[in-house]
Amino acid sequence: MTRFRSTKMKKTIEAPLKSKAVELPIQLSVYVPSTYEGRKLTVEEYNDRVESVKRDMSSKFGGDTSVKAEGDYISSDGKLTEEKVSVVEVSMTKSDYQKNRPQISRYLTQKREDWKQDTIGYKFEDNFYMYPKFKVETSEEKLA
Repeated sequence: MTRFRSTKMKKTIEAPLKSKAVELPIQLSVYVPSTYEGRKLTVEEYNDRVESVKRDMSSKFGGDTSVKAEGDYISSDGKLTEEKVSVVEVSMTKSDYQKNRPQISRYLTQKREDWKQDTIGYKFEDNFYMYPKFKVETSEEKLA
């Protein structure tokens, strides 16, 4: 008995100009807050902080993309508090990430201390992280 195997062609989706482009599959975004020890920074202080992160990230990874945004959080007195943030994103190769991972960790830790923040937010590969860990209350816990 002769068996014939059905071979289905897999469709692959490829980036435009892929063969002529450099692939940078790892993305890291640093959320730059506009406060210091609970007080809002002046426009000049905030711009200097953002420019410093952009310079640091660009010098290490060749460039950055930054976006200004606004975020909100519930303050210790229970009020909804608005805060300006800038998101500075860099892209890199896997080998550049592996080589620089310890420095990235130290950088995030140092910025949290320098900026006098309880936590620092960053995004790695579409996952958002807050450092250091803290307990997040669920809505049910808050209502209890």
